[in-house]
Amino acid sequence: MKSNLMKKFTYIFLFYCSVISIFNSCKQFKNTITDTLTEKKSSIENINSLSTNDEEKEIPFFNNLEVLNEAENSLKNLPEFKGKSIFIYKSIYFYTNYRIILKLQNPNNPLFVDEYKYENGKWGEPSPIRLSKNDDVQSNVINLNRIPFRNVSNVYNTLLEKQKEINSKASDITIDAQYYNNKINWYPTRISNERYEYEIRFNEDGTLESFEML
Repeated sequence: MKSNLMKKFTYIFLFYCSVISIFNSCKQFKNTITDTLTEKKSSIENINSLSTNDEEKEIPFFNNLEVLNEAENSLKNLPEFKGKSIFIYKSIYFYTNYRIILKLQNPNNPLFVDEYKYENGKWGEPSPIRLSKNDDVQSNVINLNRIPFRNVSNVYNTLLEKQKEINSKASDITIDAQYYNNKINWYPTRISNERYEYEIRFNEDGTLESFEML
C-alpha cells in the first residue's frame, strides 16, 4: 500500500516537474523571440535613420549634374525656344539654393531681352528687360552651347580646392559667368583667408586658368 502511494506521489511529482520544465522552456522561447524581434526592429530603425541621414546630405547644386542638365534641357524645351538657338545676354547667375537667373535674347525679336528665373525645379514666366538706345544686344549675346550649365561644377570644385589649400573659411558661394568682348569670365575672381587675398581665374569651361596671391 505504501509502495503504491509512494509511486503515485512520485508520478505526480515528475508530472509537475515536466510541466514546470515545459513552462520555463516556453517562457525562454518566448523571450528569445521577443529579443530577436526587438533586435530586428532596432536594426530597421538604424537603417532608416542612416537612409534619412544620407538623404539629408544633399548634393550641392553646383555639383548636381543631373539637376543642372535637367534645368538646361527644360529651358531648351520651353515653347518659345523649342527647336531654336538660345542666346544668353551678358550674364548668368547660379545660387546655392538651386536657383538660376539669366537674361536671354527674345527668340521672336532680337532687339528684346527677357529675364528668366529657375526656381523650385522649373522656369518661371519671362520678364521683359528695359533697355536703352545705347544697348547693343547683338554684340552682347552668347550661344548657350558655349556656357553649358554643367561647367559651373568645374568652377565650384576649383574654388573648393583652392579654399582648402589656403584655409579659407568662406562658405556662401554665388557663381556667375559674365560675357564681354567675346570672352566668358567666371566669378568670383577673389578668395581670401585671414592673412591674404588671392586672385583666381578660370578658363571658359570653368577649369583653373591661374591662381596667385595679391
